[in-house]
Amino acid sequence: MAHRVTAPAMQRARRLLDQRITPFISSGAINFTVAATEEWFESPGYDAAVASPVTPFAIGSKWGQAWHTRWFHLIAVVPDHLANVRIAAYVDIGFNGRGDGFQTEALAYMNGQIVHAIGAKRALQIGSTGVALMFTALVHTSSPILFLFLNILAGASISIYHIASSGHSLHRQDEVGSVIVPKLHGAWAVGAMSTAAIAFLISDYVSITWHITILMFIVWLITQFCIAKLSNTFPANSAADDAYQAGSIKQFKFKVNWFLSLGFFCASIMEFTIADWATLFGKEELGMGASIATLNYLLYLIGLIIGRYSIGWALKHQSEQFWIKTGGLVGGLGFSLMIITSKLVEDKSKGLAFALAFFGFLLAGLGSSAMSPIFFSIAGRLSNGQNAMAVA
Repeated sequence: MAHRVTAPAMQRARRLLDQRITPFISSGAINFTVAATEEWFESPGYDAAVASPVTPFAIGSKWGQAWHTRWFHLIAVVPDHLANVRIAAYVDIGFNGRGDGFQTEALAYMNGQIVHAIGAKRALQIGSTGVALMFTALVHTSSPILFLFLNILAGASISIYHIASSGHSLHRQDEVGSVIVPKLHGAWAVGAMSTAAIAFLISDYVSITWHITILMFIVWLITQFCIAKLSNTFPANSAADDAYQAGSIKQFKFKVNWFLSLGFFCASIMEFTIADWATLFGKEELGMGASIATLNYLLYLIGLIIGRYSIGWALKHQSEQFWIKTGGLVGGLGFSLMIITSKLVEDKSKGLAFALAFFGFLLAGLGSSAMSPIFFSIAGRLSNGQNAMAVA
């Protein structure tokens, strides 16, 4: 059946060629020096392959028996005049469609890691889109099974976004040479406080279904706009921003600083738990109304914001160790004392109980504000540039 090529089709093809293909055509300015191992029927692992002897391989030579594996070692030297130019490696492994099975398949390693082409920018876009879709679906479903799976997918999306944003933030902090991670944590708290304030104002008038649906759509649009505006801060080479490489379970055999991880867990546990039950505590334990109960979380966030935007100033006067200890004491002990006391006086004075609870959540925010950002910064300093792996 003949296919008639229309003018609009040719216009689309020309636009695709001009925008997506021509800008990425290889110039051939750099050639690889190629060496290859022998061929194996049973493919060896990475460690065995890189330890195997290699011989020079002439580009264009015939290679590859059916169902066999061969490892190629590619080396290229970038000349000085291309030092600041974005370059890409073009590797043709010889597929022509006439061999057995899929004929040829390839997997690239760089510095011992499987190369994966998702950088921080794309990960942020994927994560933020997943969060918006999953939370919107969560408030519209009535199926317990679907609700469970949507929660899992929402958690995965949050993790993608969190790791990408935190890894990129650490990378930028290293580049600019100033403390910015605590301020970004503070910006997160501002966003959380804003949504809590919105909930305080409309919870008695708007259902949670439409509240979350509209909020997710607006936040998603703003997030995509911000990511686009920050495009020039993302490295042209994704490896410079930690490569966000993915691979087999074997690839995840990285070293874990268990002491640092335990410290970060203790530092962040209050932040996560209060987000879940601050409002519930006010409603279920102290008998607050729906709107008033949101003030618990709102005041906690105010404490977070004040503390996180003050960290840069605080670190000029005392060490990280001092503020971790002080924050733990003020946040943990002060919060516990206020919450327990609010329950003890609840029957005698509702107003006093509410005030003590509010003050306790404010102390919790102030005390925990410095901990997560400081532990993130410490992890970044100890990660030898592998920021995303440190965050994960």
